[in-house]
Amino acid sequence: MTALPEDAAARLGAALDALDAADRARALAEAEALTRRADAPSRAAGARLQALLRDYEGALRALEGGGGELARLRYALLKRLRFEVEASEALAEVLAERPDARARMAAALHEESAGRFDRALAHLDALARDGADPARYAWLRARLGAALDDRRVVEEAARVAPTLDADATGELVAALLEVGAFDAAAAHGGDAVRARLALFRGATDEALALAERAGADDVAFAALVHAGRLARARERLAALDGRDDPTLDVWRATLALAEGDVAGAAPWLVAARDRVPDYLAAELLWVIVDGARRPVPHVERFAYEGLLEGQLAALGVAPPRDAEGRIARAALEAAAREGLARLGGNRTPLATRCDDGVLTRVRVPASPRHRARRAQHTAPFAGIDGARRAVDAVLSELGAHPVAACYRVELDLWAGDYARAADGFQAILAARQKTVWAWIGLAAAQLHLGEPARALATLDAGVALIGCRGVTVPVTRGEILLALGRHDEAEAELAQARRAQPGRVAAWALSVVCADARGDADARARRFARLERDAPALVADAARAAGVGGWWPAPPSPAQQLASARAALALMRGNRSSSCALWHAPRTGVVRAHVPGRPATTPAWEADERRALARLAGRR
Repeated sequence: MTALPEDAAARLGAALDALDAADRARALAEAEALTRRADAPSRAAGARLQALLRDYEGALRALEGGGGELARLRYALLKRLRFEVEASEALAEVLAERPDARARMAAALHEESAGRFDRALAHLDALARDGADPARYAWLRARLGAALDDRRVVEEAARVAPTLDADATGELVAALLEVGAFDAAAAHGGDAVRARLALFRGATDEALALAERAGADDVAFAALVHAGRLARARERLAALDGRDDPTLDVWRATLALAEGDVAGAAPWLVAARDRVPDYLAAELLWVIVDGARRPVPHVERFAYEGLLEGQLAALGVAPPRDAEGRIARAALEAAAREGLARLGGNRTPLATRCDDGVLTRVRVPASPRHRARRAQHTAPFAGIDGARRAVDAVLSELGAHPVAACYRVELDLWAGDYARAADGFQAILAARQKTVWAWIGLAAAQLHLGEPARALATLDAGVALIGCRGVTVPVTRGEILLALGRHDEAEAELAQARRAQPGRVAAWALSVVCADARGDADARARRFARLERDAPALVADAARAAGVGGWWPAPPSPAQQLASARAALALMRGNRSSSCALWHAPRTGVVRAHVPGRPATTPAWEADERRALARLAGRR
């Protein structure tokens, strides 16, 4: 950390005093004065203080065109904010100026986050050519090899890996398991991994003994469920209360089903399937649960499109079809049970099967919907047009697939092209009326076209036809009711949306507006605090767009809360996604993104920055 000139350190100290006094205006004025200085350390300190004050745009402007450490700091801030399109451009400048080990590692991590794993690996190869010790980044090389399904890369990384810390060891073991290198995974992971592998083979007694020795309560619980020792499993589950893990959720559902509680199993499977796309064990169990809840003579292809388009076949299971090509519900349930049997005691997202005592990795093909969704979710890095091209490439391989096509049309909603979106969703419904997201998307488009009454009729007709609401209907219906002035009904829907998917930032922004409309000032303030905590960069852009300025570290006024929430929704246009929340930056319109569960700034980060700036100011 480069020392500041004495007068700059004094100015920084004055800014920190103002910050401690919650005098934002004075702290910001001192920060801006530092950014106007000629020396790079002062500019960097001023920009960091601006970022701490959540004036992210000011900080980025201050660092622009600086080169050297200022360019690197600008990239780091863009990456922290998840402004991925801009981060890509900033990183290219850093690499062009000085492609040293630090820049190469940053580039590898950036490309990994963009899903460009081959490019990330190329940066690690460049590091190796430049003489960097491969042991230092073996964990990342293993992770990239697993993403590319390249067992050779993963095993090479494992061979050069030194004694790693717990997190790095976990990364390495996960990569080894992903590519089916089970012996090497056990060697690095110890009894906890051996217990899991024993369970995969169905050796429940061995798994339980190893799990007890390793203190792996989750594996011990799973082994008890798989062995049918339900009372003991229920006792063991109490020790795991509050633990957040999709695999544990699937085992909770398995226990509930074994106890005959179909209704109790359903929420756990919904949660697991929502968090992990193409989760084979969860999908197989869902066939059983869904069949008990909604018995029908035959199943629709698109209701189980992943299972019926390659995933069951990967396990060597094929439900029979009748002369008309239909699959009976009972036949699909039998196939699901057979698939679960072939998975043995494995209910993790990483599918395996055991034949004659030998465990093998099962490659589960991505479902059409997940392939399209994955392409759509390149938007934070490639922009809306880039994501359109990616989804179009997937659709050209799939052919006519109404479920996957919804992801392409949804991008029109995100872009704010509502008439085009409405036409697209209507075309999908003409091809297959029971496409649930097309009804939701059409209603959303009609709402943004200024037709809330028509939107409500569309949405309710779709729900009645299909017979279920899912997790997206409440946020869409809540926004429509809000537009219609039916505030109490809107609140009920939005409350359900918040409970079902707490990470959906649009639901919190809508809830701020709804609370204000209902005259509930306390709820408005609480919900805005949650919105700002989860998506501080979105709120900062929204406040700028609304012209209400910043406020941190003081609390926002009621007018700032309402104006910022409304502006956030306007910047998001038609995006109400729970997994890929996008908005368009004020002035430039460039796409920016929020990652659920990963806020750009946190109280811990802010405390660390404040301490670091205090040290720069000469305060120990």
